[in-house]
Amino acid sequence: GYQIKLETAMALCTPNAKRAALIVVDAQVDFVDEKGSMTTKDARSIIPLINKLKKGVKWTVVVLSQDSHPKDHISFLETHANDPEARETGMKKVGNRVQKLWPTHCVKGSEGEKLYSELKVDPSDVIVKKGEDKNVDCYSAFYDVEHKTSTGLTKILREKRVSDVYVCGLTYDFCVGYTALDAAGDNFNTFVIEDATRGIQDHEINDMKNRLNDGGVSLIHSSVLLSDRKDDMRQKAAEYFEEKRIMPLLQKLTALLVHEKPENPRQFLIEKLKQMKEAKISPEDFSSSLMTDEDLAVVFKTMDVNDRGEISTSQCKQGLLSLGVPEGEISLDMQDKTKMYSVEEFKKMAASGLKTI
Repeated sequence: GYQIKLETAMALCTPNAKRAALIVVDAQVDFVDEKGSMTTKDARSIIPLINKLKKGVKWTVVVLSQDSHPKDHISFLETHANDPEARETGMKKVGNRVQKLWPTHCVKGSEGEKLYSELKVDPSDVIVKKGEDKNVDCYSAFYDVEHKTSTGLTKILREKRVSDVYVCGLTYDFCVGYTALDAAGDNFNTFVIEDATRGIQDHEINDMKNRLNDGGVSLIHSSVLLSDRKDDMRQKAAEYFEEKRIMPLLQKLTALLVHEKPENPRQFLIEKLKQMKEAKISPEDFSSSLMTDEDLAVVFKTMDVNDRGEISTSQCKQGLLSLGVPEGEISLDMQDKTKMYSVEEFKKMAASGLKTI
């Protein structure tokens, strides 16, 4: 097998090692074409790279988002033509927030709404349209700016058991950035592919980078994803993990530690691995998860510190993460402070999440 340290393998996993989604944000005629109503500088140059990313990585799903606005959308400067202050400032007070105003763009059914012709669209690509409500703007491919309405993208990704999200397209300082922030907010491991996106203004791009950093989003270069697989340490680690069924093994060892609470965990694990080797347990003997009902109940018990027979949302999430369930698989409402979960509910969520590993 490959001689790779466990720490290295876990740190260098790639999209091929996990269930990853590529989100291409708003690669549309009005933003890319030189005759578009809101052409982004140098936007056309990233289309070949996006095509290369789509083809060169084994994605679980590729999502293409599209602005699709009614002709009188609230974000259009022309919608507020009779408001002198809005025309002068390019801003409009809407409820408790200030709406930035733009030239009319991506009107539903128009040429400008279409995906740019040089972008290669595959039958398996998922199209997500946004900004269809004339009364609220929608930068993100996940939610409107008020976070009241979802596009359904989170549900799509969870149904496909996605854990990692990679975002590219237009524009860095608005729709790409807000899409990444919402992905991270929904507990997906999130990355922005910097050389596969373009922005409008440098100072706003820098502001968005700071927000992404604060929001837990990683910034990467496409070369990380497109490097030669033959000598790619990350891919070797991914293949090694899959071949040797490392994650189920780690789950079982974790459960044994919880059960036995040995004084010398290192020596305990070495002995257990020796026993497995002597018993000639092969990867084919591993089920999709080696965690038994009893194992899951023990993990629940460690979270149920007050012995009440139920745990809070945050305790439930902590327990699922400790089992190795990907964050993208955990669909708990972290804002609900009153919801409690029984051991059976916890085991059901754990069993479902562990199927992805």
